[in-house]
Amino acid sequence: MSIPAAAFHIKPEITVGDILTLITIGITLGTLYTAWLQNRRLKEKEMANGIRNACATVLGKLERWQELSLSLFENTQPLYIETSELLARNRNVIQARDYLWKRLTVARNTLRQSVLEEKLELAYTDLYSYSPKLVDAFMTVIAQLKADETEVFSDFLEQTQQNVLDYAGKLSGYTSAMLGNDLRDTTHSIREAFEGQATGTIQPFKQTLTTLLQESDKHLIQKNHEWGFS
Repeated sequence: MSIPAAAFHIKPEITVGDILTLITIGITLGTLYTAWLQNRRLKEKEMANGIRNACATVLGKLERWQELSLSLFENTQPLYIETSELLARNRNVIQARDYLWKRLTVARNTLRQSVLEEKLELAYTDLYSYSPKLVDAFMTVIAQLKADETEVFSDFLEQTQQNVLDYAGKLSGYTSAMLGNDLRDTTHSIREAFEGQATGTIQPFKQTLTTLLQESDKHLIQKNHEWGFS
């Protein structure tokens, strides 16, 4: 049984309705694409800003850590006066040394408490959501800062002790200003050495964070393979 050829006839005309339908479909697809593109850009913007905020927080905490560490050497003036006067009054270098060490240790413990209260070591938490590799770098810096501070404080105690013990058997013409000046000179030297050491520890990581803060959204997102961004 044959099928009439007329059954395969395709209507060649394109109606106005067909054109309107195609236009409507095109507009709809364009609208959907535009909405998708805007949503993608918004998410990238949010991610880039999140990375910047996390980097800025870590950068601020590192600078605050250094500031607190240096404050140990900047707040010693009253202690040196007290120690110098104690030595002038009692003429006992061991007593003066013990008093100095006790007060310096208390000052250091107070500083450490401030670090804990300000949660400086937890600055990485926001950054972890974006870059585990940067968190590892941050923790390495923190570990080195702690080691630097421990080493410097040990030297600080040893050198200030020597300042006091140097007066053993030499107290006949001693005045309180003498020990105070020695302690201040030692402190200045130790502080400068520690500041240089801490800056050297922080600077490479600080430069990395500063560079990231200055990146465009596009370039910042493109670093996800390099830094492990999620």
